[in-house]
Amino acid sequence: MVNYNPKEWVVVLGSGYSINNLPESLISWINQTKARIAINKFGYFFDLTKVKPNKLYFHDCNDETAEFFLRQSIEKTSKLDDISYYLSSEIEQYVCHEKLKYLSKITRFRSIHFLVSILRKLYKPFFKNSFNRIREDIELKNSFKPIFIKKKNKTKFIRIESLFSENNIWGNSFNDSLYHFRGSLTTVFNVISIDYPKTNILMLGVDLNDNRYFFDRELDDLKKKHKVGEDWTTNYMKNSGKHFSAVEMKGVSIFDAINYCVSNLASTGNILYAFPSENASIFKSGIKEFKIKSQK
Repeated sequence: MVNYNPKEWVVVLGSGYSINNLPESLISWINQTKARIAINKFGYFFDLTKVKPNKLYFHDCNDETAEFFLRQSIEKTSKLDDISYYLSSEIEQYVCHEKLKYLSKITRFRSIHFLVSILRKLYKPFFKNSFNRIREDIELKNSFKPIFIKKKNKTKFIRIESLFSENNIWGNSFNDSLYHFRGSLTTVFNVISIDYPKTNILMLGVDLNDNRYFFDRELDDLKKKHKVGEDWTTNYMKNSGKHFSAVEMKGVSIFDAINYCVSNLASTGNILYAFPSENASIFKSGIKEFKIKSQK
């Protein structure tokens, strides 16, 4: 039983295995909260749960697997009534909110790649080096297939800085680059501080000390069907038994950023909670346990 006012809460939806064990009373409460922000792959697999996100944060689109989940997550969540998006500013030029503009761009994209395939057959056998230079130039400028998002589904485009950049600091508005330290979670905190000040934040499925997803079985099926699912972080997770953000790399992990995040969130009236209890206790300080009263 949950005795908190759901309109005073924002829920962050990670993809950890603990999502499979949420109590029914908590799920019912979650779906009444002010915002339910799905992070990355949660957007693709949300229908395996009873939780209905109304925001999707998806930033990474730099490899085949990430691009697959970005596109498919947008397509699947677009069927939800009130969904909106936080996406990478790097793909802003490819996102269309008008159907005719999208159809025009997608036709151009397909025509260009069809032309390249024709040139490959007719031109490459005789002028290989010349063809390769032309192909690289064409594909570089037309490498990303356009994405259609309905006008009603508001989209905000997020800029982030590199990990050790001196400009990698907390942003005060979406005109700033937002903070990003060893994972999307830190940037989602920054997003919440801007869009939802003076609200409590509940982290669900943020199982940093566990490398399992709540959709592991379905992910294995997807690997067989589409040859996607694993990326450069997979081996780190397998070898460590942890989420990639919790694995120490270049001397740091996401735990090194938590105090900074908690402090900045406090300045906008945001307090961090986690469920279940072990997802709060893995942090040394700053994260409160979200408690549910047992029904008698």
